Amino acid sequence: MPKLLRENGYQTAIVGKWHLGHGGESDPTGFDYWSILPGQGDYHDPSFVEMGRSITEKGYATDIITVKSIDWLEKRDKEQPFFLMCHHKAPHRPWIPDENGVYAHYGIRTDQYKLIYYYADALGTNGSVDEPKVPEWELFDLKKDPQEMINVYNDPDYEHIVEVMEKELHRLQEEVRDERFIYEGK
Repeated sequence: MPKLLRENGYQTAIVGKWHLGHGGESDPTGFDYWSILPGQGDYHDPSFVEMGRSITEKGYATDIITVKSIDWLEKRDKEQPFFLMCHHKAPHRPWIPDENGVYAHYGIRTDQYKLIYYYADALGTNGSVDEPKVPEWELFDLKKDPQEMINVYNDPDYEHIVEVMEKELHRLQEEVRDERFIYEGK
């Protein structure tokens, strides 16, 4: 699709989660610009493969992906139509919120939170870290536990990262609506 659009005069870009591998034939093709997360990517200080080179960006992945998308929009040729794919990492597990996340009230920094997240029931009621347990990751089996999906949507981490992603998508949408990006070609 991006190749066809590009052949027809569109400027093309993809920013964010690619999850189709990287390097050689796995890199995005048909895009004038691409900056992708290798694999699932990280929520904090994520690495990107940008036009074939590895870079690390400081900050929260959701914010960074939006900023990279807006930056591309601002730098593109305004005389041509465009096609931008903005793929956020959120809401993929593990759900690690930004600095305003649900554990901020415990005084736990986001760099500490990532370590804590990987232990089931590690956070005690007083905010201390109890005896860590090794996590058990498995796919949902909704036949076994139909409540599981409801539990996901009620998880405060999940709710927080989705709220942040929604805010960033609205921010990007407002930028696209801005008259600077409206293509008035023939």
